[in-house]
Amino acid sequence: GIAFNQQGSYERTWDWISTLSSYTLNDRIKVFAGLEHIKLGTAQRNGVIMRGNQHNFRPWQDTIRWNHIPAPMLQAGFAMNLGFINYEQWNAQPKYHKALDRYLHAHRLSAQLPGKIEVGLSEVVIYGSTVEAAGSNPNHDTDSLGRTVEWLYALPFVPYFFAEHYLGDRDNMAMALDLSVKTLPNWEFYGEFFLDDSKTPLSMLDDSWWGNKWALSAGLNWQRNYTHFSGEWNFEYTRIEPWVYTHHKGAAYEYTHYGQSLGGDLGPNAQEVFSQYSLSIPQAKLSISAAQVAKDTAFGSKISDLHTPEDPLDKKFLHPASTLRYRELGIEFTLYPTNFLWIGGGIWRYSGDYQGLRSAGQLGIVW
Repeated sequence: GIAFNQQGSYERTWDWISTLSSYTLNDRIKVFAGLEHIKLGTAQRNGVIMRGNQHNFRPWQDTIRWNHIPAPMLQAGFAMNLGFINYEQWNAQPKYHKALDRYLHAHRLSAQLPGKIEVGLSEVVIYGSTVEAAGSNPNHDTDSLGRTVEWLYALPFVPYFFAEHYLGDRDNMAMALDLSVKTLPNWEFYGEFFLDDSKTPLSMLDDSWWGNKWALSAGLNWQRNYTHFSGEWNFEYTRIEPWVYTHHKGAAYEYTHYGQSLGGDLGPNAQEVFSQYSLSIPQAKLSISAAQVAKDTAFGSKISDLHTPEDPLDKKFLHPASTLRYRELGIEFTLYPTNFLWIGGGIWRYSGDYQGLRSAGQLGIVW
């Protein structure tokens, strides 16, 4: 989560900033740089590609020792508008160990199709200096060295799939597909598919190989404006297979930034069904939500889990003996008493393997 400052034996504080500067040339090319989140994909609650600043509280995050809010990332990149084709690219520095460098490159090619349909193809690659001590990782291809920027990934329009092969197959590379369909008035169907790794393209759904790692998030959204108010309904299903976002070379290659998943915050080996209805007027918004969550605790269900040659080669999605399940019911509100002030809050009830109540409040000033 957010990096902390140690103030004493039992005291920590957190502080962070975000900033982004951009310049647009002829409405076609935009260059940008700053400290900000990166969002890739169309999912509204659980982005499995790169979730940006999406953050959903999970009961296993119930601690004051860590701040689980996703941290912004140092980045620079550009975007090109080529008519019905758009291209975006990011070069960034995710963090894990403060003294060791890590690097992330991402790009997305999207097309606007007839019928208000948008399709996007993305690639993400992560690598960095080895965090673990030399000889501590039993995987035979693990190196113990410092890494610098691989400039081939920074070139525009270069497919990372081929670039990684050219550079020696040393990095953590993933591919993704996202979709948004707004053909019907007031409705949107969206989806994200994240392919972390697979033995072969045709065997990615085969559970006999632990390295067939993929994630899916798909949903429906309805929104309509009336004379004095507007309504919105969202339904979303998310599934993340075991071992997704992990890497056998260790923490430098994990799909994380400050230990937090860059993809879905559920982490590997998890599932969620979510629904929310919101009612808005100019001065206020009220939302009611419900979710059913399943999260496995077996080996391969944490991003930090390291698969070795001695471990089983198969995988099991949500094994009954090790899976925790809970339900979440929530109600949230936001008030806008003035143009520069907003007040928000909510209360959530948990039942099942996690039980309890949670409340939160926020106050914001805009200028």
